[in-house]
Amino acid sequence: MNAVGNDLVYLDDPEIAEHHLRPRFVARVCAPGERRRLAGSGEPKALLWSLWAAKEAAYKAAGKMRPGLVFAPRLYEVDGAMSRVRYRDVVMAVRLAMDPLWVHAVAVCGGGDPGRAVTGVQAIPGGRHQSQAVRDLARRGVAAHFGLQEPRLAIERPRDPGARDGLAPPRLLLDGRPSGIDISLSHDGPFAAFAALPQEAFPAASR
Repeated sequence: MNAVGNDLVYLDDPEIAEHHLRPRFVARVCAPGERRRLAGSGEPKALLWSLWAAKEAAYKAAGKMRPGLVFAPRLYEVDGAMSRVRYRDVVMAVRLAMDPLWVHAVAVCGGGDPGRAVTGVQAIPGGRHQSQAVRDLARRGVAAHFGLQEPRLAIERPRDPGARDGLAPPRLLLDGRPSGIDISLSHDGPFAAFAALPQEAFPAASR
């Protein structure tokens, strides 16, 4: 099994505008080598939140393989090429996409390629609840990519008292049964994002 995780950071959020200037925050989030890269960067804000997104995406992916995993950002080390994240004995591939307003990271745990993931980032329509908007985006994106009828797809998050938010990672269902597609959802500010990775059991995995 390959597990996918994704994370989206809204870069124009005023609440994070100066976090790259706060040494205690940087030290809590970044490994020593990452701090040195930040110190020498011409765009430290974008780099800090790219690192954060990669770490959070890797944590979401790894947590599916190791339930109960605790998120300690400094322990997730991102390589200089921003293509790998190491957490102890686990190395995950990561892919980043940048926009002036956001950074989106997709990570895969289990040896898979994040380039195979179906992804999407979209502004949330006015008045739309974030959770519903990101589910609609994911269902629409998966249906379009695999030639499925969108009403056949549903996303559930069962309760999990041991999880950070009390809910297990999202699961994509096809006709009410496990779809064979691993999925990850994220939203921040006015944007929603998803990543979906077909497993070998999914009939359209070879497409």
